[in-house]
Amino acid sequence: MKHIVTYKMFENNNITYYHGSYDLLEDGTILKAHDKSYTRQNDNSYLEKIMEKYRPEDKISRYDAIFLSDDIDSIDAAGGSLDYVYSVEPIGEIQKSDLAWYTEIQMTDDENLQKEYAENYWNGVPFYDKDIRCWEYRVKSARIIELEEEN
Repeated sequence: MKHIVTYKMFENNNITYYHGSYDLLEDGTILKAHDKSYTRQNDNSYLEKIMEKYRPEDKISRYDAIFLSDDIDSIDAAGGSLDYVYSVEPIGEIQKSDLAWYTEIQMTDDENLQKEYAENYWNGVPFYDKDIRCWEYRVKSARIIELEEEN
C-alpha cells in the first residue's frame, strides 16, 4: 500500500508557530540548529540516518532544522520540550511534514517500507490515520516572539 503523494502546500500567513525549549531565552533570540539537538543524539542516529538517506536535495535536513508546531498542544507529542514554549517567527522557507511517518519507520525493519515512509514524510503527505497525525515544520532559523508557557 503506497501512500506517496507530492503536492505543493501553501501556508496560511496567519499561523502562529511554537517552539519548545529546555532553555529560558530572551524575546528576539534567533534559534538555529545545534549539536545538542535530539537529531544528533546517539539514541536517534539510526533513524536519522534513514531519514537523511531518503531526503530530497530541496528539503531542509533534520540535522539543520529548528522544529516548530502550529499547535501548542502537540509539542509534547512531537518530542519537543515543554519547559519553555515560545511563539516564534520562522525565518526563510517553511517545510511541513507529518511526524507520524517518522514514527512508522521505527516500527519496521523492511527497507522498502522505511523508504516509502521517509518519502511520505519529506513530501508532506498526511498520515492515513488522522488521529495520529502530528504536523511539524522545519525551518533553518526562527526568531522568538515571546514566552507563551513556562512549565
